[in-house]
Amino acid sequence: MPIEDDQETARTLHTLLREAAVPPSRADIGEAVRQGRRAERRRRGAAATVAAVALLGVIGTATVVLGRGGEVRPEPARPVPSISPGPIGTVPAQVRTVPVTISDETLSCDIAPLVLPTEARQVHVEGIDPSGRFIVGRIAIAAGRVAQRAEGQQVLWDRGTPKVFHVPNGSRRGSPVVNADGVVAGTGNDNQGQGREREFGWVYRDGQVHRLPLLSGYDAARVGAITPQGDIVGHAYRIPPIGETVSVAVPVLWRSDGTGGPWPLSTPENGGEVLGVTRDGTVVGAHGMSRIRIWRPDGSAADLQLPPGITRTSGWHVSGDWVTGFVAPGDAQSPTPLMRWNVRTGTLDVYPRIDTEGVFSMAVNAGGRMIVSTAKDRQLVVAPDGTVRRLPTPPGAEEWPKQLDASVISDNGLVVGSAYHGPSAPVVRRDYTWQCGG
Repeated sequence: MPIEDDQETARTLHTLLREAAVPPSRADIGEAVRQGRRAERRRRGAAATVAAVALLGVIGTATVVLGRGGEVRPEPARPVPSISPGPIGTVPAQVRTVPVTISDETLSCDIAPLVLPTEARQVHVEGIDPSGRFIVGRIAIAAGRVAQRAEGQQVLWDRGTPKVFHVPNGSRRGSPVVNADGVVAGTGNDNQGQGREREFGWVYRDGQVHRLPLLSGYDAARVGAITPQGDIVGHAYRIPPIGETVSVAVPVLWRSDGTGGPWPLSTPENGGEVLGVTRDGTVVGAHGMSRIRIWRPDGSAADLQLPPGITRTSGWHVSGDWVTGFVAPGDAQSPTPLMRWNVRTGTLDVYPRIDTEGVFSMAVNAGGRMIVSTAKDRQLVVAPDGTVRRLPTPPGAEEWPKQLDASVISDNGLVVGSAYHGPSAPVVRRDYTWQCGG
């Protein structure tokens, strides 16, 4: 982009931010291939179970498959992820300001109550798979009219039917994630006392919860995303001594087939905290509080180059080629407009009139459609072409002030969240799905 275009973009962005009527901020991550892999895993499970069990006693944890003649042979080892020790590069952004108009028009959606487990009074939905079949969240146990947190109790919906499973020492932080096979991954913590927590990763597969191993030399880890193939990405870190807060995080990969690992994806010098993973395997994360960092499949790492007029940017959710979050042109009291960055093309869309107020309550799907929660404008759905509509309020729920809470969206437009029904209602908050098209 010519320097004249950069300067013009900066001037336009500054003008829109000054004119935007937003309150000050309150606060500072191929379907065909996926189906084919699922079919292959089912074929292996049905045809090779007996042979695999016998062979495991000889070759340990090696994965086995059947040859064309029915013979058992080892599956070729998957290569160890590469790591480039070179310096951090930069990814230039092609900035586009999107001065959208926010009206009172609502999106057309089919609204339905979310079916809750019998023992739950309320849930907190935190993840959805791209197809919309699987939804994952945490539950609260009914105790009169008060919803009490059920530590470690998770719920997985399959086509609307809930199933509860328990994660020992499940964490309240680090949202669980789920893929189109219904494999769930998340973060737990072993509370050590004195305000110190030792986080660890876990995976829920085939009805069983397993703790993920730690990277050698590190004593904690947090899960960030799961791929269509079931590989899990996150970051490992060392717990700093009491009184210190600095800890270097290293992105890591746990493979679905259990073949060793976890594998580091970066050197500590080029590390950071993992947010998500794009469709081509690029891992997206954060370096500090003001920079988005990526780790490519070839082992190289790069930071998003901040555009003119922007001093910091933060990501929150990743899907397809997209990352959504916010940018900030100044200090903590400046507006924090919604942004959407395409990792593949480099396009960075900034929405100056949609102020996130520095709160990470947003999501994006693979088509580029976003959902964002704002205090001023309530729950907004932003179409790929920039059209903005409000999420409709369920019948009987209160509309103002901000009473909708939804921050998950699938590729087919399924939104999941909750709505407020008032302090005198039998249930103060109820959970819903909104089917709003693709």
